[in-house]
Amino acid sequence: MDIETRSKEVADTCVEGQLDQEALLDSAADANLQSAADNLTLSIVEGPETEIRAVGEGIGLETLESGKVIGPADRRVRLLHDLSGEKRIWLARAVAPTLGQNDGVAEEFQAVKIFLPVGHPAITRESKREERAQRADLIGLRAYLARVRARVELATKLDHLNIAHVRGWRYGADGWPFAEMEYINPRNGYTLAQRLREQGRDGFPWDTIITWLLPVTDALDYARREHRIAHQHLDTDTVFVTDQGEIKLLGFSLAIESREPRSVLFAGGGPTAGANPEGSTDPATAETTFRRDVFALALLVYQLLTGKSVYEVQSQQPNTVPRPDRLNDDAWRVLRRGLAYPSELCPTDAGPFLAALDAAQCPGTTVAHRRNPILKRKWKWMPVAGLGLAAILSIYWLTTRVNKAPEPTPPARIAQSGETAPGLDITPPSTVGGSAQALEREADLHAFEAARRVDTQVAYRLYLQRCPRCGYEREARAAVQRLETADKIREIKAAFETAVLALERESRGDRGDVARSRLDALAALAPDEPLLTTGRLRLVLGWAALAQASLDKADLGEARRWLKKAESLQVEHPELKALAQRLDQVDAEERIKRLDADAFAAVQRVHTRKAYWSYLERCAPMCNHRAEAEAALVRLAPANPVLRDRLSDGSQGPEMVVIPSGGFLMGSPPQEKGRYNDEKLRPTLIETSFAIGKYEVMFHEYDRFATATGRTLPLDQGWGRGRRPVINVSWQAAVDYTQWLSQQTGHRYRLPTEAEWEYTARAGIAASRYWGDDPDQGCAYANAADLDGKQMFVGWTVMKCHDGQIYTAPAGSYRSNDFGLHDMLGNVLEWTCSLYDKEAPAPIQSCQQPAEDRQFVVRGGSWNDEPRNVRSAERHRSRANYQDYFLGFRLVRELP
Repeated sequence: MDIETRSKEVADTCVEGQLDQEALLDSAADANLQSAADNLTLSIVEGPETEIRAVGEGIGLETLESGKVIGPADRRVRLLHDLSGEKRIWLARAVAPTLGQNDGVAEEFQAVKIFLPVGHPAITRESKREERAQRADLIGLRAYLARVRARVELATKLDHLNIAHVRGWRYGADGWPFAEMEYINPRNGYTLAQRLREQGRDGFPWDTIITWLLPVTDALDYARREHRIAHQHLDTDTVFVTDQGEIKLLGFSLAIESREPRSVLFAGGGPTAGANPEGSTDPATAETTFRRDVFALALLVYQLLTGKSVYEVQSQQPNTVPRPDRLNDDAWRVLRRGLAYPSELCPTDAGPFLAALDAAQCPGTTVAHRRNPILKRKWKWMPVAGLGLAAILSIYWLTTRVNKAPEPTPPARIAQSGETAPGLDITPPSTVGGSAQALEREADLHAFEAARRVDTQVAYRLYLQRCPRCGYEREARAAVQRLETADKIREIKAAFETAVLALERESRGDRGDVARSRLDALAALAPDEPLLTTGRLRLVLGWAALAQASLDKADLGEARRWLKKAESLQVEHPELKALAQRLDQVDAEERIKRLDADAFAAVQRVHTRKAYWSYLERCAPMCNHRAEAEAALVRLAPANPVLRDRLSDGSQGPEMVVIPSGGFLMGSPPQEKGRYNDEKLRPTLIETSFAIGKYEVMFHEYDRFATATGRTLPLDQGWGRGRRPVINVSWQAAVDYTQWLSQQTGHRYRLPTEAEWEYTARAGIAASRYWGDDPDQGCAYANAADLDGKQMFVGWTVMKCHDGQIYTAPAGSYRSNDFGLHDMLGNVLEWTCSLYDKEAPAPIQSCQQPAEDRQFVVRGGSWNDEPRNVRSAERHRSRANYQDYFLGFRLVRELP
């Protein structure tokens, strides 16, 4: 799929209200513009109680791949390389949390460990599994993640030299829970598992083992003593030895699934069925978890001594654990106590256990002496260092003596070595013939020495003219080659300097390629030449300057071209990192602008108020077409006339919207989700136009009537009066208000019939709600049970959105329907003047009077109603004398 097509799809998704700004940023940052909808998985909402939300097709580890960005918005990381081979542990790098808010350099590498329960089914909204099973899965997953998070957050408190640091727990809306950890570069050392494979076939000496394991016990006892936390997965893969001899414990307390280790000294001990090679996330007694660590330490000692694990030995010699050859009987008795898990013979303190083992193996050696292996190695090498220093001084003395000698001495070094290095005296071969031959050799020596003193190609070539009577032909030719190379190096350096100056001073990027070719030629001739390092740095900075200049001109293609050249020489340079970040940011902003333009073009094609509202919601903060969208909303505003009658004192009455006559299908179709069996679908005709309240009757309107007629003011529950809808009024009180208003204005006011109410609520929309069929999009249109209310009323079934209110909201706080009426659904239920009958419909435009054992229909749902009861066809009913804090009313004014 090409980029243009993909951009259009993302824009259309934005129009439909399915893609938020963060997803747009992620889509823009990815080279293939992958839609955020493709990445939606199991997400979690953090609040007073953790709620897990299924919004995708699954969260299998197979969906992870290099380059994928995961994590919360304020701590996103890009996966670079699978370190575990099972897509559990990744090398990653932090990315900027928010575009435009990161002026520094991106963080260095780190490791992340993905936490998903092994074998846990993917939980999706459209899953075919039964609802109860899905609920059980959600509860199980919630408990699992709660335990893991608690363990990770505890691990972040570990601050020990020998424990790889855990930076924190991360869980974003993309559904990937992970721990962020310090990255230990495997190239800077080795794990004990690697050392066993490479050099430990027959095991290691005790001194080596104790040097490795003393820091391990220090770390285990520190974690137990200071934080009451166990490692739970100690083995040869989790002990890392750096090139400097430091020990690092990896993955401390970051296990995946539960496991009971297999006993080695007791019959019948075996691993739990289905045990995972990782450690436990399930709670266990403190004694058990610490005893497991000591048992793992004992297994580690045995494996390092023999080169084989206890389990390998037992597979060859069932029901036996032979003593390692390197261990004496006293030490073997101590080690067997460590192998005695799960019995109480197995200790819980790692340090004392290893100290006892060392004391038994090496009587008279103290642990304190063992704890400074680096100092011991330093003194061990002091004699060698002294000998080296003496040798250097001897060579210096001999060289000085040779350089001071007026004439070369006769030792026959050439005959022994076959060649000499420049700068050393050359002596002729031993004299083997008569005086003539000796004189010839002496002349040859003087000729060569003369050439050496001049040390030019011409001098050496003049000497070579003596050949074949020359005795130093090979040395002379080597000197010629050396001088030719030096000349070439000088030419290359001069050519490089000329080219790089053109790059730096004249901004000629093509000369940078010439300068680089000169550096390549220089590297072939002199790999250790210092100019290679400084020259490459100059090229990097020169190309970076061209990239910055192109970026300033908004020429992103040229900027990336120069940056790529610079990165080919030195990717890790801080200036290049900052420039790459800035380029990515500008590129993302440009992509967002294009996506925003595509989204607005799609909205213009749809040209509805809902589409423009959705665009304004999703494009913030970069709405490049905000003014155009707002102007379109003004043009598309309902054209129904609004009238206001004056009361007898001259003040204005409620705002009333004129509704034209027309027909519609009353009730709900059988397939409508959430329908009740009293919502029979039937065609209905409104023959006479009328006016209905733009808003529900508000407290300030009703209070004027109550004060004028000497009535008690209805309670507002402490939520406020003014523009909030009046509540705690009975059917008769509402009718009394309509009659008083009729007297005040001279026009007939009444309650709406059930048919009139549903006709005006739908406003020509056949869907279950006047904004559509999805209740989770209703928070912009209606005040009903939502995530805000669920924080207070646990157990509510709610719209999966936030409407900003817990109880009633001021009238007009939400978007109107296509007749311009507000709060037709939600806020408060509204009285009608139609008596409830499940089968026989009430008169369409005539009110009914109270009847014994009959109830009046109330419509619209309230602030505490679940989504099922906030539909245009939903019918509720109450007795005429009933009043409550979720029940109010709306007016109808008959037209001439």
